[in-house]
Amino acid sequence: LKSLRRKGKPTRRKYPVTMGMMLEVQRMLHDTTPEAAAARVAADVAPADVPAVWAGIVVAFLFLLRGGEWLCHDGRGYDTAKVVLGAGVAAFHKGKRVDAFGQADELALELRASKTDQYNTGTWRNHFHTRDSPVCPLQAMAALQRAHPERFGAGSESLKPLFRRARGGPVLASQVRTLLERAALALHEPRQAVDPVVPEQQPPQPS
Repeated sequence: LKSLRRKGKPTRRKYPVTMGMMLEVQRMLHDTTPEAAAARVAADVAPADVPAVWAGIVVAFLFLLRGGEWLCHDGRGYDTAKVVLGAGVAAFHKGKRVDAFGQADELALELRASKTDQYNTGTWRNHFHTRDSPVCPLQAMAALQRAHPERFGAGSESLKPLFRRARGGPVLASQVRTLLERAALALHEPRQAVDPVVPEQQPPQPS
């Protein structure tokens, strides 16, 4: 086995995306400082694209989505069997369905298919308001809904992928990679370790 390891390609360790990195990405996308603006330019994120990019990153982080479930890998199209649709999200307040995410305290998300769903029957997952943190799925979805109401409910684009840029183009893995790499560098994390596909949560550390 040791001989095979020596002859094979070295293992590339995958590091998790931390909450600190998420906060740094939030700052880069929303701040008006020259450093934040430069980060957006480097990632090719226009101001009008910010709601979709940030909402996608937050939802992927909190719901542990795979890349194909919300964005496009460069040079490929959407995975149409798996990608989250506008009709595949729902807002609730105290257990009752509401139209506006700005009034909601709970987000429900439909996963139509996944690697672990052997029968492709789909499932729904829920997440609640994180009131004391900017990394909040309800806040992010409310901003996206204000920018693109046609993507939600019975809107004209509700059957299309939800996390699209302002002009309809997909959010790309390379854009997310650039943002996460810059966040890692700002926090002195190992840049080469960032996996751009899914911003996977860091497991809690024992106290």
